[in-house]
Amino acid sequence: MSVETIVWAKRQTCGCPFTKAVLGELANWSRADGICEFRRVSDIAEVVEVSERTVQRALKRLEDRREDGGLGLIRRVTRVRKDGGQQANCFELVGYIYPGDCQSPRGCPMDGGGGDYPVTPYKELELNLIESPHSPPSRRRTRSAIPEDWTPPAVTELPTTAQALASQWPDGAYRAEAEAFHQHWLGRGLRGADWNAHWAARVQERHAAVMRPVHAELPAPTTPGATRVEAQAPAAPTPPPSPVLAQVGEDDRSHRLREALQPQVAGAIWDRFFAPSALLFDPPGLKVYVPTAATRDWLETNYAGKLLATARTIEPSLTWSWIEVEARQLATKTPADRRVA
Repeated sequence: MSVETIVWAKRQTCGCPFTKAVLGELANWSRADGICEFRRVSDIAEVVEVSERTVQRALKRLEDRREDGGLGLIRRVTRVRKDGGQQANCFELVGYIYPGDCQSPRGCPMDGGGGDYPVTPYKELELNLIESPHSPPSRRRTRSAIPEDWTPPAVTELPTTAQALASQWPDGAYRAEAEAFHQHWLGRGLRGADWNAHWAARVQERHAAVMRPVHAELPAPTTPGATRVEAQAPAAPTPPPSPVLAQVGEDDRSHRLREALQPQVAGAIWDRFFAPSALLFDPPGLKVYVPTAATRDWLETNYAGKLLATARTIEPSLTWSWIEVEARQLATKTPADRRVA
């Protein structure tokens, strides 16, 4: 806990009480250098008394850059163990002035202000770390954005745990997930020390979701002690969701956005997540209506930044994007009534 970080958080303008409360909780658990370690979303939600989904939305808004419609007040730092597993994320307070960085010959009073160097997204995390019993050993590895020509390692080259999981995936799943991973981090523009290690951690994280359709195809046991058996014939692929009604409100800019996005997205991903959604320009924002909550969550996690960046090449005045599930009552309304203020 650091009084300086709490004072800094109170001085920030967030425009939303929930977002301000989440920032205050991160600041409350931050060290004097502006680094918050080992704070889970569930813990923050319990203290702030909101849902975990609300905390995730607040963290995303705090993390997004100002030019993308966010606040740019925190930076998420992903940490990966030597075996490829993912550790708890760190959060860095962006713009917080670390008193220990003060270059004044008289020292720097611990009054919540006065240092020469603010913590920014462009400063290496290791330069600010204060050693503590809970701090992981610093490796001081060079961080860089994911290369545009990055390709996933072969399954046999993954760490033992990730290799055992990926070898169970159905045909095409490994490539599709790797492409989504690549596009996500290209859109975010963040830096990492070892992208293959990040990918190995992602394989372990996504295994349950990738295998869920496979498990659904296996027949249930017929006796209490029986185990599942292999399906005799593969089931037909799940059809993509039906298009949302709001697509009738799309204009020429929407069609140009689809033409710009489709070459960047794998065919199966396009059919399931983009084709049934509505892309509506409403400057200064882009409104995206989707058929299901799962589609909304997946787009927010993997393509929100890419959507806005591509839309801004068509309408430069855009400053934010908004993704929401189409309400049922839209079926009885006219296109003009479906627009959201």
